[in-house]
Amino acid sequence: DNMFQGTLSKDISELSYLKELRLSKNSLSGSIPIEIGTLLKVQSIDLSRNNLSDRIPATIGQLENLESLYLQDNQLTSYLPYSFPDKLSVLNVSSNALTGVIGSDYSFPFPTALTELDLSHNQFEGSLPT
Repeated sequence: DNMFQGTLSKDISELSYLKELRLSKNSLSGSIPIEIGTLLKVQSIDLSRNNLSDRIPATIGQLENLESLYLQDNQLTSYLPYSFPDKLSVLNVSSNALTGVIGSDYSFPFPTALTELDLSHNQFEGSLPT
């Protein structure tokens, strides 16, 4: 565990060859910058167990190589993005303050490669697709 504090910089976009981003168990705050969507080679993002707030940026859907996304134990709010990368197999957004109706016409499509999904301890409504 580190003790990084502050926000994620928009300059994260300059890490264009990054394949894994692991910054879990810190004291990062503020929002996830939309520039995270420029990390086109990234396969895994772990920003869990921080103090990140606001919404998950829609630009996450642009990360064609993203296979795992760990955002649990933050203070993220609002709806899930309407699209996630097709290769995404692990999505953990548990223990946040996310809202929305799962299974409605307005809910996001689950990626076909998804093998692990944790939506627990949020404020979702509805039912999972069968």
